[in-house]
Amino acid sequence: MFLRFSIMTLLFVLVDVYGSCTDRSRCRNEYNSSTRQFYRIHWGLTEVPQDIPADAFKVHLRFNKISVLPTGVFRNLSQCVQLDLNGNQIFFVHKDAFEGLDSLQYLDLDSNKISSFESETFANLGSLVGLYLVENHFSVLQSSMFAGLVNLQEIYISKNQISVLEEGVLDSLYSMKKIELTMTDLTTLNANVFINLPRLPLTLILSAESETTSKWKCSSLCWLKHEEQHGTVVWYMYPPKCSGEVEWTSLQCDDKGKICANWAVMPLICHNMTKSMNASMLLLSFRSMSRTWRSSILKEIKIQWAL
Repeated sequence: MFLRFSIMTLLFVLVDVYGSCTDRSRCRNEYNSSTRQFYRIHWGLTEVPQDIPADAFKVHLRFNKISVLPTGVFRNLSQCVQLDLNGNQIFFVHKDAFEGLDSLQYLDLDSNKISSFESETFANLGSLVGLYLVENHFSVLQSSMFAGLVNLQEIYISKNQISVLEEGVLDSLYSMKKIELTMTDLTTLNANVFINLPRLPLTLILSAESETTSKWKCSSLCWLKHEEQHGTVVWYMYPPKCSGEVEWTSLQCDDKGKICANWAVMPLICHNMTKSMNASMLLLSFRSMSRTWRSSILKEIKIQWAL
């Protein structure tokens, strides 16, 4: 009887320690006070735990079963700079879910089931530098999707069924330096989507080594070819893999659809600018700019006009 009681007691202790962990070799549940890192990995969690220390610097909640991020769920984590939610089952993110994450720099939402974000979901993440959305359920990137991410430098959206990038979706990304869009359903890119990105060169990742089929209609990407030639766009390892036509390196483009070589200088008036541009339209655009923009344009316009 005593032996049975001891065995049962031990089982209860083990259940309490390991929770719903099914593979103890991969589970991790600890808080390292010296590095201020919180781990609850492979734990079968269905919601964000509320016992995360308020001074946590990095929070690792990957490989659980979290499906919803409700409003204010991270409200007390004002010192957190890295939040890892990779490999969960998240399909809904409340627009105020990230409220309180004032210091967050890296947000990993890879390998979830997210198909959209409500407007202003990222409004409280002004410090965010890296956003990871690989292998979710996105088909369209809405125009206001990334509003508020003024310091974002890198975004990874590969392995989604994206077929449309709405105009304006990148407009508020004033610090963007790298965009990864491999293994999606996109076959072309509209120059208007990228025209307001102010800091260049911009690194684009449109094709991966592991892709066995080519999809990009490169003849529709002549604007990118011009930007590459002027050094305002660079490729990370591989240029686009063209579908059923000439290779990217051999692609010949005329000036049709050309945009200015330096978006950072003239983002409001350079798109499709030609020497025959209506003078009144040019003047109207010029007047709508701030004094700082006007000064920059006056310094550079003789260079731009010669392109």
